[in-house]
Amino acid sequence: MNRADGGRTAPSALNAQEIDVFVALPSGAYLYDATAHQLQLVAASDLRRVTGYQDFVDEAPLDLVYVANHTRMGMVPVAQREMYAAAAAGAIAQNVYLYAASNDLSSVIRA
Repeated sequence: MNRADGGRTAPSALNAQEIDVFVALPSGAYLYDATAHQLQLVAASDLRRVTGYQDFVDEAPLDLVYVANHTRMGMVPVAQREMYAAAAAGAIAQNVYLYAASNDLSSVIRA
């Protein structure tokens, strides 16, 4: 969030905010709470190895996992929810890429 009214830097159709961002770290898995700007522990174990098929995910410093909650998309026709959620996740991923590039960090998107 970067605005007083709760606005975010990534678009979300009809402001559904359907994407939850989970952070997989060696210390555990966390849900990012954008309102509080905090990580909430959801699993106290290293789950990075189950977030992807490539070998490097086991060793990545962190892994961001985008999860779409379609129940938040009540005004979007059911047949279009997957497409809308994919667009929202892509916008969020682009923000991560821009941040990483501006801070001399690496980023890899996976599906």
